[in-house]
Amino acid sequence: KSGPPSRFTRGNLAGGQLISKSPLAITFDLGEGTVGEIMSRELERLAPNQLSELEEGGEYTIFIVNPSNHEGKTLVSLNRAGEEIDWRRAEEYRANQTVFDGVVAGFNKGGLIVRFGRLRGFVPLSQMSDERRRAIQSSTPDQYDTMVNQSINCKVMEVDQKQNRLILSERKANRESREKRKEDLISKLA
Repeated sequence: KSGPPSRFTRGNLAGGQLISKSPLAITFDLGEGTVGEIMSRELERLAPNQLSELEEGGEYTIFIVNPSNHEGKTLVSLNRAGEEIDWRRAEEYRANQTVFDGVVAGFNKGGLIVRFGRLRGFVPLSQMSDERRRAIQSSTPDQYDTMVNQSINCKVMEVDQKQNRLILSERKANRESREKRKEDLISKLA
């Protein structure tokens, strides 16, 4: 049976009030008689602490995965909502060229991995600060570990959600902070 056509489309973010939760089903009231149900795949991956943090009656942002499946149910995801919000935030950072304070989460031969919310951003070697690049070039690969958990300022250069690409630049962020320090110093001297 299929119900009335849904007012949602796949990929929408919607507000939902948690109706009920159990390890077998989590449902949200999406208003106008629509109930959203967390996909079974996501339920299987949900850690017990994540389930216990959800409060019945609480308001949550959810991602519409399927507005109306073969049973007429609206399937939703909390995880995808978090990712979607982070992609939109990354795009705002790119558009406004805002500096983002991050932490180095890892590295590979091409550069550094920096977490941006739930997303993995990448700082290519060419976009690292000169100091950090020199430190990498003069160190052995096992010394790279010392960079993990170091703070890093970046600007968002490229956001491509379809390709799952988030490219960051430490150089551009550093250049801006140097310019700002220079301006502050000049205005102090003036």
